[in-house]
Amino acid sequence: MFRALIQGLFILLLSVGSAVADIQLYPIGDLKLPEIDDGTGPLKFDFGPFKIASRYDGQTCAFSIRRFVEQVEEIGKGQFLIELGHLNFRRSIWLTGGLAKPETFKRANLALTEGGELVGRLPVFNLFVGPGELTPDAHLVTVRAKDGKLGKEVPLGSIKLEIERDMKGEFVVTRCVPS
Repeated sequence: MFRALIQGLFILLLSVGSAVADIQLYPIGDLKLPEIDDGTGPLKFDFGPFKIASRYDGQTCAFSIRRFVEQVEEIGKGQFLIELGHLNFRRSIWLTGGLAKPETFKRANLALTEGGELVGRLPVFNLFVGPGELTPDAHLVTVRAKDGKLGKEVPLGSIKLEIERDMKGEFVVTRCVPS
């Protein structure tokens, strides 16, 4: 019986092999595929259309990330240093529990524009879980210039975030000091 099964598979492979020769390939042009995040390095974002500000460089700022569900809840906080207009996160934590690691902040790719807008991409852990529980993947939030402005001289204020379709939030910068 085993031998008959092997012979049947061999005959099937031979018939499929002859069909493979009949396959024709056609060019598909400039097909735009969705971005696939490999989970390493900074998140991809095109800063080309924006004029990145250097006047904020050298400031260390405190921030918090809040979500709006039935109430306002703080889900992350810490500090960032502004270098060449980009936010480099330092001593930052997620308050959502579980296995949400602070290193995730290093994947953020955010910058300040000359107009005081915050633009880029930010991974956000928005669900609270118990100790040791698996944390759902971070949502990759795109921060757009139209979501609000921070101060022109000192980047204080808040920026709206659309964390999920039904969940809003904000990125709040509470104080900045020269480093």
